[in-house]
Order: sequence, then C-alpha cells, then structure tokens
Amino acid sequence: MKLLIVMASLMLLAGCVSSGVKVDEANLAKFEAGKTTYAQVLGSLGPPTTNTLMPDGRRMLMYSWVQARARHQNFSSIVGPFIGGADSRASNVILCISRDGTLETYSASQSQYGVGRNLEAGAVPDQPRTTSPEH
Repeated sequence: MKLLIVMASLMLLAGCVSSGVKVDEANLAKFEAGKTTYAQVLGSLGPPTTNTLMPDGRRMLMYSWVQARARHQNFSSIVGPFIGGADSRASNVILCISRDGTLETYSASQSQYGVGRNLEAGAVPDQPRTTSPEH
C-alpha cells in the first residue's frame, strides 16, 4: 500500500517543473530609486539568476523564473497519445543598479504559454488570446 501511495505521488509531481527565482511584484514596491542599495536588493531577493556588470560600471540584476505543467490528459493511456500538451508561466524582473551601488530602476514582466499536442495542437485554453477577423 505504501508503495502505491509513493508511486501515485511521484506521478503527480512528475507533471510540474519550475526553475529560477520567482520575485513577487509586491516585494519590488519597497525598493526606492536612489535609496535602495545593491546589498539591500540581494538581502531581500537573494542571488539573482543573472548578474551583469555593464561597461559603464552599472549592474543589471535579472531574476528569471519559469514553471511548466503537463496537462492531465498526457497521463491517460487512452487519450494521452492523441491530446495533451503543457502550459507554462514565467516571470522576469530586471533591476538596474547605478555605479554608486543604488537602485536606478526596475521592470517586471509576466508571461504564459501553452502547447497542445496532436488533436490539441492550436487549442490553448489558458492563454489570454483575442480573436481578430484579420487573422
């Protein structure tokens, strides 16, 4: 019985994967341009996924995160080969640090994508799409 529970749990977990550092946009509101320091950003958000030193001495800190989730149809032996796919969400936060070590500005973006397989190709239910007669 224990083995069955472990196997079922592993199957559920196998459908989702994430990577990177997710930054909640609400955390960015506490940062002030010209006042918040490089050390304070790192102390609050942790190490960035990318830390770039620019030729002029400024730094760009990038916090990228992505999560991909397989659709439940993938795990069905009956319909799985014909339909299914995956949906993903991502966020990207970029902070620009001046040469004197204080925050200049930041930006944040969110995105989501869906991929359908076989009969589901082109059918992306969680996507924010608008239909236009021109397309």
